[in-house]
Amino acid sequence: MNLELTTKERNKNRLKPSQPLITNLSSTSPELHFLLDFAEQDKQYNGWTTRVSWPGSYPTRISITPPDSSLHISISGTPLSPRMPHPLLSYLPSPLKPIFSSTQAQSQSQPHSIQINREEGFITPISIILEPLILGMIPRTAIPTVYLILLGILIAGLSLPRAFRLIEYLINQFNDDELRGTKKVE
Repeated sequence: MNLELTTKERNKNRLKPSQPLITNLSSTSPELHFLLDFAEQDKQYNGWTTRVSWPGSYPTRISITPPDSSLHISISGTPLSPRMPHPLLSYLPSPLKPIFSSTQAQSQSQPHSIQINREEGFITPISIILEPLILGMIPRTAIPTVYLILLGILIAGLSLPRAFRLIEYLINQFNDDELRGTKKVE
C-alpha cells in the first residue's frame, strides 16, 4: 500500500506530452518540481515548450526554471498583491453576528482602518502542459489558431479589392447623379 502511494505521488509530478496537469501553488507549497517525461516522443519534434496558465482573478508572479540535465523543472509562485479586506464588508450584515450589537455600533461610528497582511496565505490553481513545437516555434495547440488567422487573411485579401471596387462604383454613381441633377437645374 505504501509503495502504491509513492508511485501515485511520483506520477503526480510527472509531465507527459499533451496531458494537462492541474495543481495548486500555495503559501504552504510555493514551489513545485516536475519531471519532463517525453514518453519516447522527444525524437519526433525539434523543440518542446512548457506552458503554465492560471486564472486572472489570482494575481500571482510565477517563474519557471529551465530544465536541468535530469529534465526536472521547478515552478514557483508568489502573490502579486496582498489580499486586502474591503472596507465596506464590515458593514454588511452577517448571520454569524447579531444585527444590533454594541461592537457594530462602535465600529460604524469609528473610521475603518484597513490592515494589509502580506503574510496571509495564497492559493493559485495552475494548469501545466508539456507540448511539442511544430517547426521549432509554434506550440501544437496553437496550430488551429494559426490556420484561422491565415484563413482570415486569405478571405480579406480576396474580398477587400472587390469591396473597394464596389465602394468606388457607388461613389461614382452618386457623383454622376449629382452632376446630372445640377445640369438640369441650369
